[in-house]
Order: sequence, then structure tokens, then C-alpha cells
Amino acid sequence: MTKGNKIRLFIWGFIWLCVLAAVGVGIYSFYKGYGVYGKIRQELLPIEKAFNNLNGIQRYKNSNVTIKTSINKNYLIVSYKAEKIKLSLNFEYKIIDGKRVLYLKFNDSYQVTTEFIIKEMIEAISVLNNRKEGEIFNKIEFDDLYDYTLDKGVNLIYDNINQELFINIDESLANNIIEKVTTYITYYDIKNINDDLFAYGKFDYSKYEITLHVVNYDDSYAIYIQNSSYNNDLYKSLLSVIYALNLDETTKSDFELNYPEITDSKEFGNYIITVGADVTDLDEFINKDNVVKVEILKKKELNN
Repeated sequence: MTKGNKIRLFIWGFIWLCVLAAVGVGIYSFYKGYGVYGKIRQELLPIEKAFNNLNGIQRYKNSNVTIKTSINKNYLIVSYKAEKIKLSLNFEYKIIDGKRVLYLKFNDSYQVTTEFIIKEMIEAISVLNNRKEGEIFNKIEFDDLYDYTLDKGVNLIYDNINQELFINIDESLANNIIEKVTTYITYYDIKNINDDLFAYGKFDYSKYEITLHVVNYDDSYAIYIQNSSYNNDLYKSLLSVIYALNLDETTKSDFELNYPEITDSKEFGNYIITVGADVTDLDEFINKDNVVKVEILKKKELNN
């Protein structure tokens, strides 16, 4: 090798050594919290840890649902994977009016799963602000989030196409819950439904004009629900029951995706829905009109 080639080899070797050193210093600085994204990473790490440690998240992970979180620059990314669902939500770290904020723009795809992840993220931030787990998930319906402002912990905006969510990292929504009177059955109203179904084989509940009767069979659940009309309160009550039952996330999502409102009788997936069901033999219903029956097969015996 000529002297000139040796010099060029030395120079290029020195350049690559400098490049590798710079990369190494950059990575070290990033993980130690130096630089713009390194500092943001340090802000997001406690939120990521709190989210992953929630009991609600752990229960889903234990039922063969994959929920992973990662930090990429100024984003906290939640990835969700189940049998028929693959979803990724990118929560962006921002400073708005001096407030540390997680921002998310999303649409109606996989609405059930999206709402679950959002409520758990709000729950995680609430826990970081010294509140107990469950104060958000059990007391707040997703639609209630429209009633709050960022100063109160959350701001949710809907423009008929996309929804925008702003979560105040330094203020727990649990500190500012608005007590509301709902005319439909909420998840919180029937949170013990599975205990009764296991112990007694049935569950009964009524609220205002809504009557609910659920039967636990070996191979299916039978939900009977009645209101004065087939209105939105009846549908939202039915949706609360679907959420509350011990069903896998795919089955829950299938209901809202395939039956977004009460219309006609319909069959799909594991569901058989009968509008105007015959409840002549059921003493739980004094008035026999306006009853919807939803049968949910525990084993997937129907074709999609």
C-alpha cells in the first residue's frame, strides 16, 4: 500500500470514528434527557410507565390482547393488536398556552377500542396526579369528555370527520368531574353484572324508563332491554351492557361496527338481534312492547 493510500485510509477511518462517536453521544444524550427530544422522552416516560401498570391494561394483556407503548421523538405511541383489530394511536407531546399536553387526532375507526385506550391514557395521567385508578374509567362516559376544558384536564372536539383530544398532563380530570344525571344505563351502573351472572345466572336492572334483563346460558348471553321507544338512550344502555360483559374485545367492537343504532333485526358474527322481541313469558317486563333481544354466542358458531 502506497503512502498516499495509507494517509487516505487513515483520514477516512478517522472520519468514520468521529461519525460513530457523534452517533453514540447523540444516543446517550437522548436517553439521558439531553436535547429537545431527550427532554421530551423524560417527560413521557412516567406516563408510559403509569399506562402500562394500570390494572385495566394488565387485564387485556392477560386475555391475549397485545398492547405495546413506545416513544418516538415527541410521540407516545400505543399499539393495540387483537384477533381482528390492529390499531395504533399516536399521542403527541405539545406545549399549549404554557400547559404540557398530550394531543391525539383520531376518527371513528375501531371506536370501541379507541375510546378504551383514550380513557386508560386519561386514567394513567390521573394516577400520576395522585388520584386512584378507576376514578376516570368507572365514572366518566366517553361522551362526557366533550363537557370539559383543558383547564379541567381534558378537551375533546368533534368536527364531523375527525376528533381532536387534548389531555392536560398536570391536571387530573378526576379533580373536576361534573356530576351528571343520565337517563340511560351506564357502565358504572352495572359494573357488577358479571358477578351476578356467575352467582345467579341472571342480572336485572332498571333506570328511569329502561328495563334490563340478562340471562347467562352455557353457550350464550341473552340480553333483553326495553324503553318507551327505540331511541338513543336504549342503544347507549345496550352498548354499556356489551362493554360490561366478559367478552373479548373483538366481539365488543363487532357490535358497534355492525350495529351503530337500533334499526331492524340483524344477525352478524356472534350476535342475533331481535327488535320487537316476544317477552310474553318474562315476568320482568310488565309492558311487553319495545323490547330488543340480543343473543351473544360464547363460541363463534355463526358465520360472518
